[in-house]
Amino acid sequence: MRSRLLLCGLVAIALPALAGCGNAASSGPAAGAGGSVPTAPALRDDSPQLVLQADQLGGGFVLLTKATKPITLKHELQHEGAAARAADRRSYLGGYETGFSGNGMVVLSEAAAYREASDAAITIGDKTGLHYALKEFHAHKVKAPADSPGQDGVALVGAVPSGGRTYPLHAYMWRSGNHLGGVFVIGGGITSEQVAQYAAAQNSQYPA
Repeated sequence: MRSRLLLCGLVAIALPALAGCGNAASSGPAAGAGGSVPTAPALRDDSPQLVLQADQLGGGFVLLTKATKPITLKHELQHEGAAARAADRRSYLGGYETGFSGNGMVVLSEAAAYREASDAAITIGDKTGLHYALKEFHAHKVKAPADSPGQDGVALVGAVPSGGRTYPLHAYMWRSGNHLGGVFVIGGGITSEQVAQYAAAQNSQYPA
């Protein structure tokens, strides 16, 4: 999944924003954000409409414009195993990523659309990409909270070193039918449960 590249490419943008943020942790997404599990096939790249928006984060966040852009197939294919690369070449319709800073943290969100749910499942389950992410961000898998959205969910806790400091990282990646999603939070006093709430807010926008 492209999530491992999302952080690699955006850390240089995101971490300077932390220096200007306060230390108060967000209480989670705005009230009323729920989850749904889509079943309809993806016929187009609707990923730009599926990533998180600032008003879903509970207030106090601003958009990182340099972190908001499409995810090309070329980038998606990096650091993947052979089966995931084949699935992406067959079925990848497109992806999108965006980032926000505020409340002492940076929130990064990504979404991707596939023609076939089976190919999306191959990509989210790619062990080569997961190993790369675990190594790159000094991370380990943790049990996903009970209310985490979607299927094939993976929760990670790690750290991002930069400028002589180390920032905590929490992440959750999942599949919802023909779509993938990922939410990554750097810094702040956030928990895996709060990251799952952000993921549920994003997942509520996915087609039913």
